[in-house]
This record gives sequence, C-alpha cells and structure tokens, in this order.
Amino acid sequence: MLAIYWPLDITKERCVMEEVRRRNRRLYIPGGIYFITSVTQNRKPLFQDDHAVEILRETLRKVKALYFFSMQAYVFMPDHFHLLIHPKPEVNISKIMHSFKRNITWNYKKAMNASHSTSISLWQYGCWDHVIRDERDYKRHFDYIHYNPVKHGYVNKPEDFFHSSYSIYVKKGWYEIGWGHKEPEELRDIAFE
Repeated sequence: MLAIYWPLDITKERCVMEEVRRRNRRLYIPGGIYFITSVTQNRKPLFQDDHAVEILRETLRKVKALYFFSMQAYVFMPDHFHLLIHPKPEVNISKIMHSFKRNITWNYKKAMNASHSTSISLWQYGCWDHVIRDERDYKRHFDYIHYNPVKHGYVNKPEDFFHSSYSIYVKKGWYEIGWGHKEPEELRDIAFE
C-alpha cells in the first residue's frame, strides 16, 4: 500500500490562477503536488541515448537546488518526460519548468558543440500540468509514470527501463517485481500526454 503525506487543503482562498502566455491558465496551489509532462519539438527522440538523458538529470538536479522541490517520481522518455513534483509553497511550477527547459536546451547545445547564437528549439510550447487532487489521483499518476516505458513499447517490464524512478520504489517496497508486466487495470484508457 502506498503511504504518502498529503499536504493539500484546497480552498478558494489558497488557489491562485495566473495567466500564462497565450491565455493559458495554470493553477498554483501552495503546497500542491504536480504531474508535469513536456514533449520535444515534433516528438523528436532527442533523449534516446544515456548522454542526453544525463543532461536532463544533471539539469534537473541544479534546478531542484535553485527552486526547492521534492521529486516524487519521474520518467525520461526519448521524446517526452513526466515528473511528479512537490514544490515549496513559495515556488511555482512555471518558474521551475522555464528554468529546466531553458537550461536543458543550453546544456544540449553545449554538448552538441553548437554556438550560443545557434537557435535550437528542443521543446513544444509550454508543458502540461495537473494538480494532484487526492491519494487516488496521486497513485494513478505515480503508476502512470512508471508504466509509461512499457506503454510506449520501449521495454516489456518497468524494471528494464533505467531512466525512471521505478527501481527506487521497488527498493522501498512500494512495488513488487511483476507490477507492470501487464497493463494495470486502473491505467487502461488513460493518456496523460
């Protein structure tokens, strides 16, 4: 059974809607947990090798040190990623994602020996986010992240995909080996990307 700390007390007074470019709206809830998806431009598989994934990991570590959030779960796929994060109440996810995507692009250019003036567009505009509502919602998104490599056909078992937090939670006893070898019923007909 998944045991999590549930920090949310969602009331109208605590929710803040902020306008983001192009009239997109993002719900900021101090103390909220967020599921985030971001996709590469034209779904190019830019992060299919270990070196490129290490750029993602190292950039995320640095952004995490700047903006103070706890990483609940993650998966880095060749053409997209999913994160489940819990930012400090004073930090909003737009700042986190702007810094993360901007610095990944800069670090990717550096790794490819591209000049600073070279324009590279690695990402589709913005990112998709979802505020986790309750423990059931948390578990569905948590499981979705860890099943994602199987869903997309990269592996047959979640433990065979190395760019996710799945193995951490197997070691903690949150998953048993065998979970995700077939599609979990609660994830059928769900598409969070």
